[in-house]
Amino acid sequence: MVRYLIKSLRERPAACNGIPAMEDPRRTARNLIRNRTIDIDDLWLRYWAQGGNAPVLELDAYVFEIQERHPFELRILSWALEDLGIDAPL
Repeated sequence: MVRYLIKSLRERPAACNGIPAMEDPRRTARNLIRNRTIDIDDLWLRYWAQGGNAPVLELDAYVFEIQERHPFELRILSWALEDLGIDAPL
């Protein structure tokens, strides 16, 4: 399932805020949440443990690109996905 999602991400070269799709862990997180592979609460726990400081609703808004955060948050989100055992870009 995860390999399928990563393959589909590679096929879509769209950019988010100037960041190529494969380098944006928000896209990976969105796809995993939409496919019910993970939920936002599990992601938020890992994100918080890695040093993220956004409340769960702000992380949700950030993952779905409704709200912007500091660019370093992409790195923290990537670490959180790795902590869940998912190879995240970045």
